[in-house]
Amino acid sequence: MVSELVRHQFTVDDMDRMIASGILGEEDHVELIGGEIVKMAAKGEPHQMCLMRSNNYLVPLLTGKYWVSIQDPIVLAEDERPEPDLLVCRVEGDGDYIIPTLANTLFVIEIAHSSLSIDRNTKFPRYGQAGIPESWLFDLVNKRIERHTEPGPGGYGIIAVAQRGESLPSTVVPGVVFVVNNLLR
Repeated sequence: MVSELVRHQFTVDDMDRMIASGILGEEDHVELIGGEIVKMAAKGEPHQMCLMRSNNYLVPLLTGKYWVSIQDPIVLAEDERPEPDLLVCRVEGDGDYIIPTLANTLFVIEIAHSSLSIDRNTKFPRYGQAGIPESWLFDLVNKRIERHTEPGPGGYGIIAVAQRGESLPSTVVPGVVFVVNNLLR
C-alpha cells in the first residue's frame, strides 16, 4: 500500500523531449521549476504594458552592447528552466542571436502581479543560487521595484527597493536606471 504520492522529477532534457514529441507546445506556457513542470501565470494588461515599457526602454539603450531577451528560457540547473519576462546578456561573437546562459546573463526581470509570491519566494532564490548577478522584481501590486544583488547559496544577499517617485540603477550594466513612475504606471 502506498501511503504518499511519489512525484516524478523532470529534467531540462525530459522537457525538451516532451516539446519535440508534441506533448508540450507553445500554447502550454510552462516552466521547469525544481524538477516540476508548472503553468506560468496568465499575463494581464498591466503586465503586458510594463513589459512593453521595459523593453522599449532597454532595447535602444543596450543595442550593440547587450542582448535583451523577452520571455526566453534560461537553464539554471538540470531541473530548472524558468522563463523570466526580460533577460539581459552580453553580446558575444558577431552579436547575432545569443542563447541566454548562466555565463552570459547579467540580469533578469520578473514583472509580477498574480505571480508576486512565486516570483519573489520561488524563482528569485533560484536565480541567486544559480549565480545570476542581479535580478529585478517589478511589483505591480505594490507599485515598487526591487533589485536583488549579491547572489549566493541562499539566494540574494541584498535587496534594494524603490517606491513611487524613486529609481534604482543597475549594479552590473552601466547606464541602466529603472524609474518606478515610468515603468509601473
